[in-house]
Amino acid sequence: MLAGAGAIVPFASAPAVAAGESTPVPETPADTAERAPAPAPAETTAPDPQESTEPDTSPRPVPSSEPAPPTESLPNPGSGTAPELTIDPVASPVSLPLTVTGTRSAGSEVQVQLDDGSGDPLCIVPAGDDTAWSCVVTSLPDGPAVPIRLVALLNGTQTERSATVAWLGAPTIQPTTQATTAGQVGGTAYPGATVTARIDGTDSTCVVVADSSGLWTCVWGGTLTTGSYSVSATQTADFYGTSTPSAPVTLLIDRDAPSSPTITSPTSGARIPTSKARIAGTGDDGNSVLVFAGIQPVCQAAVSRGVWSCEGAPIPEGRADLTAIQLDPAGNASAASPAVPVRFASDAPASTPTPSASAGTTAPAPSSGGATGTDSGAGGGSGTGSPSASGPGGAAGGPTGRATVPTWVSNLLVPTAYGSALAPMSGAVATSLIAGLGLSTATIGLAFVPGLVGFRTMSGRMRALPSFTGRNRSRIDSARARPWPTVSRWTVATLSLLVAAVLAVLSQPVLAQSNYLRLGAAVLAGLAVVNLVGTALVLIVARRLFRVPVRVVPRPRLLGVSALAAVVTRVFGLTPPLAFGQVLGGAFDTIATVRARSGVALARAATLGALSIGAWTGYSLVGASSAGDLFLSELAATVTFAAAGAAAISLLPLGGSPGSDLLAHSRAIWAATTIGAWTLLFTVLISASEIAGNPGVVVAALVALGVGAVGAASWLWVRYVEPALNH
Repeated sequence: MLAGAGAIVPFASAPAVAAGESTPVPETPADTAERAPAPAPAETTAPDPQESTEPDTSPRPVPSSEPAPPTESLPNPGSGTAPELTIDPVASPVSLPLTVTGTRSAGSEVQVQLDDGSGDPLCIVPAGDDTAWSCVVTSLPDGPAVPIRLVALLNGTQTERSATVAWLGAPTIQPTTQATTAGQVGGTAYPGATVTARIDGTDSTCVVVADSSGLWTCVWGGTLTTGSYSVSATQTADFYGTSTPSAPVTLLIDRDAPSSPTITSPTSGARIPTSKARIAGTGDDGNSVLVFAGIQPVCQAAVSRGVWSCEGAPIPEGRADLTAIQLDPAGNASAASPAVPVRFASDAPASTPTPSASAGTTAPAPSSGGATGTDSGAGGGSGTGSPSASGPGGAAGGPTGRATVPTWVSNLLVPTAYGSALAPMSGAVATSLIAGLGLSTATIGLAFVPGLVGFRTMSGRMRALPSFTGRNRSRIDSARARPWPTVSRWTVATLSLLVAAVLAVLSQPVLAQSNYLRLGAAVLAGLAVVNLVGTALVLIVARRLFRVPVRVVPRPRLLGVSALAAVVTRVFGLTPPLAFGQVLGGAFDTIATVRARSGVALARAATLGALSIGAWTGYSLVGASSAGDLFLSELAATVTFAAAGAAAISLLPLGGSPGSDLLAHSRAIWAATTIGAWTLLFTVLISASEIAGNPGVVVAALVALGVGAVGAASWLWVRYVEPALNH
């Protein structure tokens, strides 16, 4: 019998016989005679011993390891009586080891085989006098209906039976000794099965679905700190349930940034050529160094024996500050090195870098793009030209060390901050929602409301600034002025969207690598989704279905918010970056009521919030096993950031914003909607561990409190202090 639930009745016997052996079994002439094709009844001839030396490729059951009976004692194969064979009902799904039982004719041998055409035996029951038999199966392939064939052999005759069982074993996890920052594991499983990887001894899990080829990859993201973890996995399928756990493997996480490198050549104030400038310095062995002129990437080099050297890509003439950062094998980046001010000049002589004397050696000769290693295979060397993710100089090592994959292709598999900093939604909501609600309530209560009251109190007392844009010119001068060319509003919107995408990408350090082209496309697509779905679609529906007199217009002035977000992100090194990207707005006709305006404002905020939550949910489901997955991650992260930011910013009651319309209609609705939108934004931002403790957050909090304090003080002065002084 067999442990499990649900019986499957054995099939009828089949005439086909499969060949194959699971272990080598010595062949004798008697074995060959036993498996020889049955001759005509009138011809009973012993086989030729010479023929037994040739491999028999005809289908046959696997022979028993027991000694075969003498050839002369075999009965006529064609005239023997087939043995009896029964199999007890096989329960399915099964668990291993699986015990198969049944009855047989005395003296017959029973083989349990995998009915896949190979004939490999799963277990063998030797011939004996017992009519009851049992066989223990220790391995099976995964599947809802694994075919099993049973063969009874007696005096050159055979009887077959078959059955099917459901089995799902543990998935495999590919072991690795390379530390990562994201906590990525992968392996194989049954195609379409849900794989759950778990850090042993904790509740931390990562769930993913195996693809059609059975491969799976799972990334924990920013939830793990530096250390060594034991990871095992199970898989779940509809036809079986949950498998047993796999053998544990070690997962190494390294989130500690390396130390900053140094630039030893050129020196401060030097004049260097605009192309192929030699730059050198010191660093830590095994790391890569990226050199920048301002924010423009110059070159990349691998550190070998404490020094590095590279030739710069073409840089425009002028003054620039050279800085360098160091990347460890896990992908952690150091802080920038002290800046070295230089002047790039086309007539400057070629520079010769001088490594630090403490290194005791010069950097190896430059390679072509950093793909060739040194003869020692140590992986040292220098790189030329634009940075590459795989690291220049000896990526392959060995005598030639030539890379087998183009650098730009391997760079497509390198993640960026946009696609990796955001934490999965399920875990972030549980840990960050309360904090987000507290921050949003404090921001609105201590900054927005006092600041708004103070602004409105002082607005009537502020003198208007003189106009420098043409309002002071006479009508005659205005009429004589050459008119501006008419540009389509959709052209303006498209150009504004491109500028917003560039600002969003530049809010993070950018390298001259193909993965940043992928990022740029993802950011542009994400901002397009936010503008077209979160704004344009809402306004079009409001106009056509609810007859609200509003139309979609570009708002290039909103690029100022995008630029401010990019500057704040870049200055304070925020990860994930702040993103806005809203360039479309609504223009109401004069007959539009306050109620209609507030309704559109509320619909826009709700749509943007839902879009952000939906994108965050999709981000949590996307893997990271291909360039397409990384593109989808960056697209979903961009929509999450931009939609949440657009919803929150649009509700600020400044000028003719949607927030002003909603506040004019109902203060309670404005307060509830604004708290909800800012709670979502704060929850998204603080879900990434990198943002915690960032000095930019402290500065932003102080600025917000300062605005609230000034607003409250202005109101108190006008309301109480000034009247008292006048009396």
